[in-house]
Amino acid sequence: MMLKGLFLGLLAIVLAAALPAQLNAQTDRAAVTNALAKAVEGAREAGVPDSTVIKLLALGYEHGVEPASMANLVRITGEIKKNGLPLEPFVDKIVEGVAKSVPAASIENLLNQKQQDYQFTRSITAAYMKKHAFQQQVTPDDLVGIAESLYSGLTRQDLTLMMERAPAVPLFTLKRVINVQASLKQAGFDPKLSDRIISTALENNFFERQRRGFVRAIVAARRKGVSDLEITEAALKTMRSGGTVGGFCSQIGVSSSDIGN
Repeated sequence: MMLKGLFLGLLAIVLAAALPAQLNAQTDRAAVTNALAKAVEGAREAGVPDSTVIKLLALGYEHGVEPASMANLVRITGEIKKNGLPLEPFVDKIVEGVAKSVPAASIENLLNQKQQDYQFTRSITAAYMKKHAFQQQVTPDDLVGIAESLYSGLTRQDLTLMMERAPAVPLFTLKRVINVQASLKQAGFDPKLSDRIISTALENNFFERQRRGFVRAIVAARRKGVSDLEITEAALKTMRSGGTVGGFCSQIGVSSSDIGN
């Protein structure tokens, strides 16, 4: 009952503060009020936590988001939940967009595209799991870790190719490899040499036990003038011999202070 009262109070504040002065017709106000209330109720029924809905309503009031736009954003959170997608990355985008005064329509478009990206990622990941007869489900953490690589340098085609070529490895290992691939692409590392590093890492399960500092070591080495080819040769040697990231760093002239360890 307390949460319901807080919802109603926030709705009243949002409507009183955000409705334009010229919108005086009782029917217009009622329509907007009903749309927002319906969106709130729909999100809650879909499983969006009360605390999340309250947070979004309060944010909308604080930044002067029009109630009709706020209704659409809240409604989308319900869709995301119904589609079985992790909610947090989407809520984070709403919070970021509203805080930066991004137009609500642009936030809606971004959320819709993000939903498509997550559904695409879930589909190809499920296909990978089925191909290798893995019984476990794709966890929300794994889905987020893989899908967010699409905003860190990789394309859908990159992800698809990696899933098709990857051997049977635990999903958390594949997620690590995908994130390394994204980081290398973002850093402008030679694509063909990057592919060699990734394929060798998968063949030798390197990222199942090693990862911390690997990409930072590559970035630091490049700053020192070490070529991509020299870095690749050292990486392949390390992976094939069962070496460590520390040993890799020694080969390319990078110290622990260079990578922030």
